[in-house]
Parts: sequence; C-alpha cells; structure tokens
Amino acid sequence: MVIYDASVQDFINTSKYPRKLVAEINSNLIKKFGIKVGKSEQNSWANSLPRVANLLLESEHDHRRILIEFNIPTSKKRIDFIILGKNKKGIPSAWLLELKQWSDVTEEEYNSFRVGRYVDSHPSEQAIDYKFRLDHEMGMNGKIDIKSSAYLHNLTDTHSPLFKGEYYDILNRAKLYSSLDESELSKAIEKQTIIKNGDQAFEFFKNAKWMPTKKFKELVMEDFNSLTLVGSQKIIYEKIERYIRKWDKKEKMTFLISGDPGSGKTIIAFKLMHLFVSELELSMQMMIPGQEVRAAFKENLASNALSQNISGATMWKNYDAVVIDEAHKAIGRDSGNINYSRNYEKIKFAIIFIDDDQVINKKGITKDEIKDIAIEHGHFVREYKIHENFRNLGERSLLDWIDHTFYMKSTISGDIEYEQKMYINKNQEYKLRGYNHANKFTDRYFNLRSKNPSTRIASLWSNGYYTGPANENGMPKATLKIGDVGFIWNPNQSWADEVKKNNLENFSTYSKKIKKYSSDRKLFLTGKPHKSFIAYFNHIQGYEFENIFVYIPNVFTFNNGEIVFHRERLAKEVIISQTWAPNSKAKNLKGRDPYKLNRRYFLNRIKVMLTRGTKSTHVFAQDENLNKYIKEKIA
Repeated sequence: MVIYDASVQDFINTSKYPRKLVAEINSNLIKKFGIKVGKSEQNSWANSLPRVANLLLESEHDHRRILIEFNIPTSKKRIDFIILGKNKKGIPSAWLLELKQWSDVTEEEYNSFRVGRYVDSHPSEQAIDYKFRLDHEMGMNGKIDIKSSAYLHNLTDTHSPLFKGEYYDILNRAKLYSSLDESELSKAIEKQTIIKNGDQAFEFFKNAKWMPTKKFKELVMEDFNSLTLVGSQKIIYEKIERYIRKWDKKEKMTFLISGDPGSGKTIIAFKLMHLFVSELELSMQMMIPGQEVRAAFKENLASNALSQNISGATMWKNYDAVVIDEAHKAIGRDSGNINYSRNYEKIKFAIIFIDDDQVINKKGITKDEIKDIAIEHGHFVREYKIHENFRNLGERSLLDWIDHTFYMKSTISGDIEYEQKMYINKNQEYKLRGYNHANKFTDRYFNLRSKNPSTRIASLWSNGYYTGPANENGMPKATLKIGDVGFIWNPNQSWADEVKKNNLENFSTYSKKIKKYSSDRKLFLTGKPHKSFIAYFNHIQGYEFENIFVYIPNVFTFNNGEIVFHRERLAKEVIISQTWAPNSKAKNLKGRDPYKLNRRYFLNRIKVMLTRGTKSTHVFAQDENLNKYIKEKIA
C-alpha cells in the first residue's frame, strides 16, 4: 500500500524541511493504517531522508517518482524508500532502499546483528526479501524491473561484520552501501531509473495486491526442495540449517519456533524434514499429533518416500532428530509433561513448533514447560518467532485485531502503536464483519453459502450431539440454536460412535448420505455439506475456507471491561475431558490458576476459528455485552 508518494523534485524540496516531511508521512500512516509511529522512528526519517535526497541528482527534467514507507501485505514490514522510473530499455523500473542508521554493529550469531538494544537481520537480506515479495507475491515479476540495496549512511567501518565472507551471496544480490559509497549508489540509482517518467511504475505499486500462494496441499505434493520461504521464515530456516550442518551429535539442541495461524510453520517443518532425510540422511521423524491432519498429509505424500517419516507423537524411539508440529498436542498416553520428559531422555535434536498462546486440555503442555524440560535434559535451547501471515489474503491486521480484542494484548510493537479500530477493514481486500443481531448473522451465512460453497460456520462446543433416531429426512435434529435458527453439529465419526453406543438401531435410521459424512471428514471440508451443518473447532482445524462464520456461545461473556470464561456452560463431555476443575490440586498444575488455563485454551480455539477464512471472517457472540464489545472493535 502506498503511504507517501511524490515527484523526485517535490521530495528534494520538502526534504530541506525534514520535520514537515516527517509530519506528512506520519499523518498518512495514521489516516491509512491507524499507525502511530514513535519518536525514534520519526527521528530516523528526519535523519535518513535528507541523506537520500542528496543521492538523487537534481534536474529540471527529472520525471521520476518516489515512495516512502510502502507497506507489504503478510507482515508489518514497510519498504523504507523506492525510486520509480524506467530502465535503459524503457521498461518501468524501481530501486528499493533499505535504510539503516547503524554505525557500530555486533554480530551475535549468523544473520543476527545487535545495534544498541535492537537485534535485526542483515539489511541486504531484508532488501532481497522485499524484492522477492514484490516480484512473486504481488505479481510484479516481468512487469517492472526491480533492483534492491541497503544504505547505511552512518556506517564508515569497512571491516564491519556485515561485510564478512559468509554474507557475500547476500551482498551480491543486494549490495550494502555505506557512507563511503554514496557517489557509487547515486550513479547506480540514476542508471536504473534514468530520470524517466515514473508514472507507469507507480501504477503497479498503487494497484499492487497480494497474490495468495499455493495451498499447502499443493505444496506438499511437489519437491520439498522447491518450497520457497520468505522473510523470517527463510532467516529461521537458514539459522537452523547452519546448526544442523555443524552439529556434533554429542550436543543436544532444541529449537522452539512460534508463529500465528497461517504463518507458515508447517512449511518450515516439511522443508527441515527434507533436509534431514533426503540430503543429510539423518535418522529423524516428523510428528504431527493431530490424527486427521496427519492422515491428510500422509495421503498427499503417498508417492513420496518421506511419508514414512511422519508419525504421531506418542513414541519418539531412538531418532537422531524430531520435528514436532502443533507440539502442544503431543500428549502421549498420559500428559504432555510425562510424554516430553520420557522422550527427552533419548532425543538429541528437536525442532518444536508451538505458539505462545497454544495450550491443549488438562493433559496438554505449554511452550515454557517444553523449554524447561529441554534445559533439564541438557539441551541448548534457541527460540524464534515467525512474523508473517499467509492466510486471510495475507492480512496481518486480522491477527493484530484478535490479539488486541480477545487477549487484551498491547497494541505497541517496537516503536509503533497500532490503533486496530482504525486499521481493520481499511484499505484491505480481506473483510471482518460483526453483527448486531443473530438473525442477520445467520441470514448472511445462508446468503453467502448459496453463492459460495467454500463457506462454513463454526462454534465452541457448548451443546452435545443429538444421538436419538433420525427425523423423517434421515437427518439428526438440531441441537445448537443461533437466534431463530437451529444448527446440526457436523455428523462425524465421533457422532456415529456416540449414536451406536446409545442405540445401534437409532443409527440405522439415518440416511446413507449422513453415514457417509460421518465416516469421511473430507466431505465436510471440501464437499458440499448440508447448509445447517455447523463445525466444532476440531472439525475444521488444518483447513481453510473462503468465508468463515464464527459463533461464540455464552461460554464467554463480557463484564467490567473483561472477557469472562464460564466453564460450566460447556457441554458435559468437554468439561470432563478437556478442562481443569476450579479447585484442582493436580501436581502438574505447578501452582497455575485452572481458570486462566481453561480460559486461555478456549480463547485459542476462537483464534484458530477466526483465522480459517481466505476472503472474509464473520463473528457473532451470544452474550449481548460481548457482541457489542466485538462490534465496537470492528470499524
């Protein structure tokens, strides 16, 4: 998204008054994104942008344009500076500049540099990533000639670790210019953009939209080596790869990787599995605790030898290494703590994917608990965070909105404050909708469902299955009511087992179609299920739809500025199997509050449901106060 644009001449003139330029950029960020930028970033603009202006040779016939702080979807990243013109062949062109005020730089580990209290990746790596995203995720490849570089106008140290030999490949793809190279950079920019009209190039940036990447199902069926990583995905993978290649098997190492739903954690997991097995020929296993999701992956990999390296997470055996996706679910026969403690005695190298907010039921395990177990067993532990989002049309603001609305998380990110009410649904293709009345929510669902079969409705489990005989149409009776409309829980295998358990004759009264749906999960996920079928969290996990409708029953309410959890309003089977009793004295609670654990568990389920859509999310809460609170948070 374009935040600030101007002709080169106007930019050069305005840069003579840095505070005026900063005020304009700041105003545009607030209007277009709801972003309030802190003083330190404003000061960096005031210091850096006049230095960039000096690079652009003044000419009365300069028809180029510039962009400042161009936003890239899928992350909160913004390209500092872009010059637009045409190359020597007359093709629209752009030069990207990653600007840093760095002077004294210390390397902490490969591709991690400390400048004061901040740690960041190599500036040229960031510039390369921006070009890749514009070319391949925003459809500019072949339409506009893009080159990228980094400019550190305060750097004078020619022996900086940024120029080390191991970064030559990065530097060859996006050169790093210091204050000593300003004349060279100025000539390179002029050669690339040739002081020609930049309007055509500007149109590409003005109209640029994120192009959804291939669905994961398509990716896993291809050669794993061809899987493409970007941004923090790529940086994290390369760091772990370096550790693996240098690994002394006497060492014990654990990597904890977190990221929001849709951040691409599973793609990294499969890429690492390929590295372990196909290239390094190490004994390893990739563990996917979710039975249904695991079966889907193994089916897609049926012709690939790697499929035999996928398993559940109960028995880890004597592998050199394990990669565990959805690691909070790896609870084994007893509990997560017992399972991890038992198996950590054997493994030497673990790569564990688990979000900060994830926790499963009372048998589950948290990220901090896994970290403690790893350290206890002598493992060297590293933690990484993926910042991208590749679901919801790459709309990062939806995740920020969820964190701010349901988790009451601070809207401060580094030096930036995000005003989510202003940001959500503003200038984005992806839409989030709230509703004043239940009937409007269900009416919209049925309307969208009739037009688009990739539309689903989901809820928390507050009412059990209907297990009696079928109605005259061979269907189960509705057990969940939203406004005036009754919904039927998706008749899956759990439902079929429950009906048979209660009365086998009852099951025989159901239609063949219903029985088929109960035995084949894919029919609900990818087929055309009955419009009144509603999904529970487990039914849709691991899949995505174009439109998702999320109903929040009064398991959650809103009182005195806080979202309150009501354990007693869940279905009985959920209370028994998945929640902590309020006064539990279980040893593995370790002094933690059962209420907070339960609340966190079910909030995470709401978060997962809200992020299943690729085009839109619709939400309605049964509790009037909670629904009003949610609606107010949606602009």
